Amino acid sequence: MSVAAPRSRLGRTLLRLGVGAATVAGVIALLSWLGLTELLTVEGMRAAVESWGPLGPIAFIAIFVAGFFVPGPEILFAALGGALFGRVAGFCYAMIAAIIGTSTTFLLVRYTAQRWVQEALHARFPQLAGLDGRLERHGFLTVLALRLVLFLSPPLNWALGASRVPVRDYLLGTAIGVVPGLAIAVTLGDALGQTGSIGDLSRRDVVLPALLILGFLVVAVVAGRRLLARSAVSVAEPEEGRGEA
Repeated sequence: MSVAAPRSRLGRTLLRLGVGAATVAGVIALLSWLGLTELLTVEGMRAAVESWGPLGPIAFIAIFVAGFFVPGPEILFAALGGALFGRVAGFCYAMIAAIIGTSTTFLLVRYTAQRWVQEALHARFPQLAGLDGRLERHGFLTVLALRLVLFLSPPLNWALGASRVPVRDYLLGTAIGVVPGLAIAVTLGDALGQTGSIGDLSRRDVVLPALLILGFLVVAVVAGRRLLARSAVSVAEPEEGRGEA
């Protein structure tokens, strides 16, 4: 192999990293220039949604998506969606924002920094190679399990973008995996929006749905952890077999 080939790959990698970094920096700069960074708070989002009137849902979705590029309380945004729009509409708007936000950050890493991030992470954390292999072979179930456990965690979006998981598996696993978390956040947000005091939270129509959704979420988390544990065992067994051979 000629020396020019590695240099060419390095150049392409650096170019993609530069494009990715410039994109993130550009988004943050644009948000700041437009004054939108002030909206990435519960109070700011509520004021923006109310000021936009009929276009409030569009403002909510846009601010929710922007929150994926900077440190922001995504789960609080989902809960606020329930408080502002009710359970059904709030869940629909939060779901749209979650899919757009998680997909945008995933694709940004996938097409700009995947190789570099993989090399850096696998060199420092060799055990991630096993999970990466699982993501490539059983992407949907693994992403589903990770979403049930970690929900909308921004680092998860970036990490999965750097993995070898197929895009289709990522999208499907994410779309289904975030449902329990969004449901409980929106439900509780709607309940808080309708209560006049903390004591009102003890009403049956508030407690029962929250407990049912929370119970489902606990079951989902346990199932997800078991799936990941079986994944780790299945990855370790072939490696032991190669060592014995």
